[in-house]
Amino acid sequence: MAVYLSIYLGMALTALASLPRRSALMVMLFWLLFLTVFSGTRYYTGCDFTGYLNRFEKIVPYLTFNTAAFVMDEPGFNILNLVIYQLDLGFMWVNLVCAIVFSVCFWLFARRHPSPLLLLTLALPIFFIQLSMSGVRQAMAAAFLMLAMNAFSDKKKLWTAFWIFIGAQFHQTAIIFLPLAFIAGREISAARVLGAAVFLGPLAGLFLGERLEVYSDRYIEQIYGSQESSGATLRLGMLLFASILFELNRDRMKALFPQHYQLMRTFSLASFALIPVFLISSVAVHRLIFYVLPANLFMLACLPYAMFGRGGWQVGKLLPLGLYFSYIAVWFSFSRHANICYVPYESFLSVF
Repeated sequence: MAVYLSIYLGMALTALASLPRRSALMVMLFWLLFLTVFSGTRYYTGCDFTGYLNRFEKIVPYLTFNTAAFVMDEPGFNILNLVIYQLDLGFMWVNLVCAIVFSVCFWLFARRHPSPLLLLTLALPIFFIQLSMSGVRQAMAAAFLMLAMNAFSDKKKLWTAFWIFIGAQFHQTAIIFLPLAFIAGREISAARVLGAAVFLGPLAGLFLGERLEVYSDRYIEQIYGSQESSGATLRLGMLLFASILFELNRDRMKALFPQHYQLMRTFSLASFALIPVFLISSVAVHRLIFYVLPANLFMLACLPYAMFGRGGWQVGKLLPLGLYFSYIAVWFSFSRHANICYVPYESFLSVF
């Protein structure tokens, strides 16, 4: 626990410092390099480590390229594993390559933010620790979704769709964000977001194929047994907190961040749309939160500028930093999964 809290506090101190833009980007690059090694070289750390290790050792050796690419689901992740195995590299390289891709995509996403160090610090607890150090396939999908968010802000429909499609090659659930491509460049409203979902939702369902039925059985019908995610309630509450603040400061946010306003507005509405999903399945919401989170954190890290103005925005950073420090402290203090999966932290670099 102390390792993770120390990293968060160290990053928070740099986020609070008044650094020139170029210096802030260089410090962010340092932290991203550190997190890439920290996540990519982990050894039996993360809830899914053993599952992915068994997959690499027991399934990948028997795969052919055609099977990995055209028969099995999520070919991007299958091909990555197969290439690393055929190069006679160890399992660590699967995590390390994924960590590199994840960090590069986050860099391309966060460097657009007025306070990239603040955004990176807020992303540490849920996005970098809980997602990239455990759910590697979904982390890759979320990484490419961030590139789709960049394209969305640039009003590029085809690139938005392209990056969402690439993300779905690692985790099929990413395809449900295909409606973003339809509304890219348009004025955002609840009716327009709903219309896009109705128009492109069936196409996303077609891409999901049989997986749609699997997810329905698992999360809605729960034919494999009742499943609940106790942490989903807290994480959804944090998303809604940021979205409510955004809605209360919408006019100022639009004036200050015109290029990113449509992205923030879209995912503010998406956060509220998770409420009815939560009533059906907290586990499904747990999964979806990882996709909504980058834009939600982008929004939260912009709010100090809108709420406190030029004179107080540096002090205003304490609000989101305090919120996510409280989260990571509470999570490690009371979550059984946190202590089973992430404590103690071990690395291939120290074991071998």
